[in-house]
Amino acid sequence: MNLFPSAVMTSLLLQTVAWPMLVVMSGLAMGLGILRRMASPGTLPLISALTICAAMLTAYHLIYGKFTLPPLQALDWMPLLIAAALPVYAMDDLFDFGAATRFVLMAATVVLAAVLLLRPVLGQLPLMHAAWVLTAVSGLWLAAWVYFDRHALHNANSGMTLLVVSAGTAIVSVLTGSTLLGQLGGALAAVLGAWLLWNWPRPHALLGHSGTAVAVLALGCVMLVGRFYSATPLRINALLLVALAANVPVTYLLRRSGRNPDGPLAVVLTGAAALVPVALAVVLTVMFYMPQGDE
Repeated sequence: MNLFPSAVMTSLLLQTVAWPMLVVMSGLAMGLGILRRMASPGTLPLISALTICAAMLTAYHLIYGKFTLPPLQALDWMPLLIAAALPVYAMDDLFDFGAATRFVLMAATVVLAAVLLLRPVLGQLPLMHAAWVLTAVSGLWLAAWVYFDRHALHNANSGMTLLVVSAGTAIVSVLTGSTLLGQLGGALAAVLGAWLLWNWPRPHALLGHSGTAVAVLALGCVMLVGRFYSATPLRINALLLVALAANVPVTYLLRRSGRNPDGPLAVVLTGAAALVPVALAVVLTVMFYMPQGDE
């Protein structure tokens, strides 16, 4: 009996799911159990942000095997970006920068992240084409972040959306041949899944500005590397981006029907709405974009 595939699968599950979830569960248990009595409601999102960041850095190290300084490849920037964003947006949670200052800071962050991740690609393009690519990537990234950030202090909907899209990105990455990106996307889904268990049906420590920053930057890094370096098809990326907007119709319909858009039903419906384009992306990947073996 060949035990090698079983051993490999066990290792992948430990790196991608078990250890990241353990970091989140233990971090939230200690943070909410020990610090909650001393913490004000405004500081509770910091507990989520710290545990999510710690879990993603743990997963990155287990999966990628190293932290490279100075960064040499696009994925080398991922841990630096999320680790640097955490203290900046933690200050926003603590002191409230205000909408205008926050928007400018978020815009600067996504432009910087896009430039660092896409520098090899942009350097090979004509100036106008490179500017268009950078503008499109930064604009979509910023729009998603702004929308999620607006609701991050009120409900867990954005966490559910990010979870479903992260899982979809992981599956698509594996199907198109990138196990590494699949593991990183799967790790983010596992981390957000563990976080959601603590915040549903009643939220205890929402994402806040800092937790949203960490999650959105991590997912953005995986999606950008998949699109520009692992050739994830554009239409598949478009479907995953559509899934990020699942909060919009759910919130509208719940408000029209007089129901609470911040309650547990909204989280469930948001997940279901996001699952539709994600499932379509997976099906299309299986049908048209999986690598073909030699015949």
